[in-house]
Amino acid sequence: MKSIVLMATLVLSANAFSGEALIKFTRGSGFAPIPYSSVLSVYETGKVEVVTTRGTTKTKTQLEDLSPNTVQEIKDNIEAVKAKDVIVDLDANKPRCMDAPSSRIIITKNKKEVMIASFASCHRNQMQSKAATALIKKTLEIDAKRK
Repeated sequence: MKSIVLMATLVLSANAFSGEALIKFTRGSGFAPIPYSSVLSVYETGKVEVVTTRGTTKTKTQLEDLSPNTVQEIKDNIEAVKAKDVIVDLDANKPRCMDAPSSRIIITKNKKEVMIASFASCHRNQMQSKAATALIKKTLEIDAKRK
């Protein structure tokens, strides 16, 4: 009996971060003497983790546990994002730059990753739908807690 309980505990522990993240917010330093990147992931369990790489050092941190209501709100907005939603360059009339930091917000919908926003080459790009905008806002709110 003890072995069954132990196995169940191990399986549940392993599944805490398993599966696809609902949202991933990736950042990269661009050209830098010591490369930096981070990935903030929001899982269906409500767990939020950040994996940061600075040079060759990688750290993983659990940031918080989201409430079931917040997770459901995220899932509802992901469901509302449509394939026809296009990413718009909000800085289309500005020049591009090189070697600048970049970031992307990616959702997982129907087991596929869908980018809903990015900042690269000094241009902001994002889907304009209400659902995508709500997901971007929520991701940035969660990310602000780690600073």
